Amino acid sequence: MKNITARNQPAMHKISRMSYNEAFCSRSVEKQLEEYIAFFKEDFAFVLKKLEERFNGPVVAEGNQLLPSLVFPHLQPGHKAIWMIPAERFQRHHYSKRSWIKDILDCTDDPAAAFDNWMTRDARFAEYVEQEAKALNLGVLKVDGSQDLQATIDEIEEYFGPAQG
Repeated sequence: MKNITARNQPAMHKISRMSYNEAFCSRSVEKQLEEYIAFFKEDFAFVLKKLEERFNGPVVAEGNQLLPSLVFPHLQPGHKAIWMIPAERFQRHHYSKRSWIKDILDCTDDPAAAFDNWMTRDARFAEYVEQEAKALNLGVLKVDGSQDLQATIDEIEEYFGPAQG
């Protein structure tokens, strides 16, 4: 975050200076989503630079900055990408169990409303990512907790097919 400027990365600059109350309570979920997507679009350039510096071959990467519309132009012919997208119920359940969430929410005026806004924003973000991926004919795996880890791994391996060697 030290290399961002208000001029070059306005969304990153704005969000990085918000309190948790500003981030989750004082803006509408729609505004949160709009600024969240803008933040990740700006951050993608930093992620791409790091990936290009470190890798020369297949990459497994994770992060909200990896929006399908931003990744797609960088895929080589024949390469695939898949987005694992949490179902809202799954995400709400698992986020509520993370110990650090309470610390963040306790910094807001209304922790219950802040959590609900956060999870609603994230559910809408998941829908946005899913729509982008499908529009580009990229893989989507909905994660809802209905299958165990090995079944998820098997599904991803099947999507990518046999290893090339």
